[in-house]
Amino acid sequence: PGLLARHRKRLLPPGQMSKASGQRRQPQMKAQLLLGSSPATCGHLGMVFSLGCSTGKQCLRKPNDPVTNICQAADKQLFTLVEWAKRIPHFSELPLDDQVILLRAGWNELLIASFSHRSIAVKDGILLATGLHVHRNSAHSAGVGAIFDRVLTELVSKMRDMQMDKTELGCLRAIVLFNPDSKGLSNPAEVEALREKVYASLEAYCKHKYPEQPGR
Repeated sequence: PGLLARHRKRLLPPGQMSKASGQRRQPQMKAQLLLGSSPATCGHLGMVFSLGCSTGKQCLRKPNDPVTNICQAADKQLFTLVEWAKRIPHFSELPLDDQVILLRAGWNELLIASFSHRSIAVKDGILLATGLHVHRNSAHSAGVGAIFDRVLTELVSKMRDMQMDKTELGCLRAIVLFNPDSKGLSNPAEVEALREKVYASLEAYCKHKYPEQPGR
């Protein structure tokens, strides 16, 4: 199945695939606006965005431990992630509490998607935002081999095989960000509508950019 079909199948409950795929969606976001990340400058949302994650404790391991390197890279990317989200059309128009909820719910998947795409050219490893390479053997030695292999198999290799471009990556990350199932949202329907706009934009982009790949 194509890029859209695979992602929708993962996100939608059973029985909603046919309904969603049959809806007529008009592109309402420019796909290219969803691809970038901006410099890690911290605005008001960045100050409010407290993840509450336990990376600090995890990073008390050995300095060159793969888990430590991954945690440190994630810490450095969090505020960059906030700035990226603020550039997504309509995200900043959501209530501030909802923005924080969406970022807290999706930050890990968003960062994993980024370093997976960055690692397309890396053999048996991942490339962190800090420039460090983490090899598969090192991950296994550190006791995180199972999840590491899953990332390589389910994300990196698939992105490599389909030659996913940065615009597609940006759209997929926006789809992850606009998760209407995040607990505590004041208006889940509004978030779902924004996700549908991104789906429509991604579909239109793929048809225009890759007309010879109708199943993409």
